[in-house]
Amino acid sequence: MTLKVGIAGIDGQLGSRIAIGLLKQPGIKLVGYSRDADNVDESIAARVDLFTGSAHDSDLMADFVKGSEVVVCCYQADDSIMVDAQKVLVDACEEASVSRYIASDWCMDYTKLEPGQLWRKEPMKIIKQYIETKKKVKGVHILTGVFMETFFSPYLKVFDHFTNTFNTWGDGTELWEACSYEDVTRWTIEIIRDPSSVGVIRLIADRKTLPEIAATYEEIYRTKVHVNNHGTLTELFERMHELRDRSPNDIGSYLPLFYKYYTLNGQTLVGPNLDNHKYPSVVAGNWEDYMRNRTPEQLVGSGGVRLTKVFGPKSQIKRRDSYELKFSKTRLNLLARSFVAHSFRPLKTSDERATPQHSAPVNPHGAPVALSFLFFGYDQGFMGGVITVPNFQKTFNHPRPVIIGITLAIFSLGALFGCIFNVIFGDLLGRRKSIGLAMVWVCIGAVLQASSYQLAQLMVGRFVGGFGVGIVSATVAMYQAEMCEAHIRGRLFCSQLIFVTLGVILALYLDYGMIHTTGSASWRVPVAVQLIFVLICAICILGLPESPRWLYSRGRSLEGLRVLCDIYDRNEDDPKIRSEQLEILRSIELELAGSHFAWKHVFKQDTVRTSRRILVSCGVVVMNQLAGINLLIYYMPTILIGSIGTSVDNAILITGCVGVLLCLSTGLITALVDRVGRRGPLLYGSLGCGINMMIISILLALKDSTDSKGLAAASIAFFFLFAFFYAIGTGTLAWGFAAELLPLHSRGTGTAVAAAGNWLVNFGIAMLSPVLISTISWKTYLIFMSFNLTAVPLIYFFVPETMNLTLEEIDLIFVDPHTSPVAAAKRLQQTRIRNLELGQRAFVEKFEEAIQATTVHHEISTQEDPVPQKK
Repeated sequence: MTLKVGIAGIDGQLGSRIAIGLLKQPGIKLVGYSRDADNVDESIAARVDLFTGSAHDSDLMADFVKGSEVVVCCYQADDSIMVDAQKVLVDACEEASVSRYIASDWCMDYTKLEPGQLWRKEPMKIIKQYIETKKKVKGVHILTGVFMETFFSPYLKVFDHFTNTFNTWGDGTELWEACSYEDVTRWTIEIIRDPSSVGVIRLIADRKTLPEIAATYEEIYRTKVHVNNHGTLTELFERMHELRDRSPNDIGSYLPLFYKYYTLNGQTLVGPNLDNHKYPSVVAGNWEDYMRNRTPEQLVGSGGVRLTKVFGPKSQIKRRDSYELKFSKTRLNLLARSFVAHSFRPLKTSDERATPQHSAPVNPHGAPVALSFLFFGYDQGFMGGVITVPNFQKTFNHPRPVIIGITLAIFSLGALFGCIFNVIFGDLLGRRKSIGLAMVWVCIGAVLQASSYQLAQLMVGRFVGGFGVGIVSATVAMYQAEMCEAHIRGRLFCSQLIFVTLGVILALYLDYGMIHTTGSASWRVPVAVQLIFVLICAICILGLPESPRWLYSRGRSLEGLRVLCDIYDRNEDDPKIRSEQLEILRSIELELAGSHFAWKHVFKQDTVRTSRRILVSCGVVVMNQLAGINLLIYYMPTILIGSIGTSVDNAILITGCVGVLLCLSTGLITALVDRVGRRGPLLYGSLGCGINMMIISILLALKDSTDSKGLAAASIAFFFLFAFFYAIGTGTLAWGFAAELLPLHSRGTGTAVAAAGNWLVNFGIAMLSPVLISTISWKTYLIFMSFNLTAVPLIYFFVPETMNLTLEEIDLIFVDPHTSPVAAAKRLQQTRIRNLELGQRAFVEKFEEAIQATTVHHEISTQEDPVPQKK
């Protein structure tokens, strides 16, 4: 006889395990429910009848449970799901005459808790009482000890894997009742198959005190551990309530303490009356078995996060005896690399961090990366002057405007393919290797261009160099986002654009200096100078560590910790490092809860709204190009010579002055971006660019009709104004904003997609601009005016403010599908400001109290002992 079982939440940690176990059982027909089919493991989805949609849809739930004898609920979410959605599911079971409903209970015995004590367990009590009101469906409530995976995870903070320290409260006699996911899965399968299993069922695999667990750890892994007692249970109670009262929104700081308290005080212990004997076929593993079958890295990696997706497959994880050696080699390797780039701060040892400063205004690892943008700007700028050099025109037989356009645009085409390469291989190589590989391509391209005598060779060199620059543009901004603190991230992004504009200035003034040189050196030297920048950048990159977030996502948690310590200049046990590490792991777990990135996610929403974020990121980067800056960078000398009538010398000189203004304006927004934010400069920058393009077109149109050189000369001033508004808006902020907006699991791919869109538009502008200038003249600027003015409402409605938010907090503003990210970001910013004001006010009050107490103490001391004492 076939037993039909429904699993709601079949994509979750426990739901997927139960499904896999049931599929191995004979006589089982399985149906599953998930909010998103993409989240369900393919091996499960192919063998079950899968229902997807809203958990609150009563019709969908009715179809899902129809014909089932047992329904298992494996929801793990907020109260809307745990209470409201579960009630919908229970009602559907009652209507369909389902025999038994296994509620989403599991960890801890919540039945002995008083209202309000541990609020995360309140939904379980509500659902238990709700099922008791039903006549047809019987409730099954499996109560177990704490999951061993959670016990060792960074979330609960009981065990510190990096220092081998167990943290506890109390006198050491408190019991930890526990079982593993594997134990609970097997018990649940047996309960499903046993129709007499109803009501509350209490099960644990083992119970030990924390000193006993620590001793077992020492015995298994043959390493010394420390037990750090933080105080009594009364002190724990006071501490957890103090943290909640101080920062109620910072749930991660106090919720683990609530779980610890109600476990250690014995109130949620499952025993002593257990039901293990009812299921003799399940031989549960104890603490010793659990540790013996796992490496230390696997212990810390399996609590609440999918081990193979976050910490790498088992084949990548070594046993303890080789683990310490691996860490040592990694550390020495990173220190050696940093020595090569000794002008930048190397990774510090723990001893060197004994007295950290914590006050560095910028992350020193950002400086060498920003140098990569120097040759990016140089590559963008030098060809604008080179194409006007007489010897260049002679060498290549005075190419027509269309050929010039293709020669310049093919660089952007190469960059587009570089971005596509990065989409495919970027996340596999990592940030550091991708940048290094890009340098090789740029070096080859520079050699080909500098030695060209035929247009074909010049174009191939431009394409190859562009390929390398495409990889850089898709990687560096993302690397910066992952390597810096939130409060300086905006300034580091802007520093990239300072280097870009410096590169443009250097290129234009080198062109100006070489214009009177005879022979081919007048244009070959500016082309060959690229090699100098590439070599400098390549040497600097040897001293860079890999991104910590990329390392964590690839399972290289120890290396990731080292880099985090270097970024913040703190020790491994510093609370800031622990907090940042936990946020990264939570972000990875949140994104894995949605699913891995796939191309279909561009068109379909997931938990963190990846599709919307990729589209917004691409939109902002494309706006950067459609503003019209490359019309100036590539063709301003041509425009000044043809439309305004300046000499070749003056045309290049004026273009260089525009580059200087770009650099100064970029420096201005760099200093202000982490105070004024991103949205305002983006809005006003696009508006200013649009208005200036309109004025330029009007002046050049009047110049054509009246032949007035004064009007033409006046238009130069608005080219400068355009450069100012571009630099304070999309020109400086687009790349960094695009990188910080994307979730971790698609940051590499998403940034590459945005960069590909940038270079595709760049290619079109570079190729069409000379044709447009020669055919429709001043009307060309009206096209770019319309692009800039269209960007204003798009930024207003779709671009959230990310100033001072961590990358993990940016994930949170996209989680709620019913709230605009713009509104969610604004609300989060206001909450941070309120908390800061409250914190400052509390500090002032405590400071004043301390001063007052000191004054009183001094007065009393003076009265008692008027004779001055020696110190």
